Amino acid sequence: METAQTSSVRVSVRLRPPTTYSDCKGRTNVVQVHKGVKSITIGAQSSSSSAAHQFTYDEVYDARATQNEIYWGVGAGML
Repeated sequence: METAQTSSVRVSVRLRPPTTYSDCKGRTNVVQVHKGVKSITIGAQSSSSSAAHQFTYDEVYDARATQNEIYWGVGAGML
């Protein structure tokens, strides 16, 4: 039986930076990145009509993550 630590499949998520279009429209981001627990939450924080959904991954990166950080966190181990 394989454990999660020896699995060859890992799933990582990177939240993309907002586009100029979404910045101009004054939209708020409904995705929160929780690096400490390696999860993201999708759903409006202030809206009671929308339930939030949380997803956990092997690695999560917010919109400020650098290419170097992504490489060392995701790519280097595969090489």
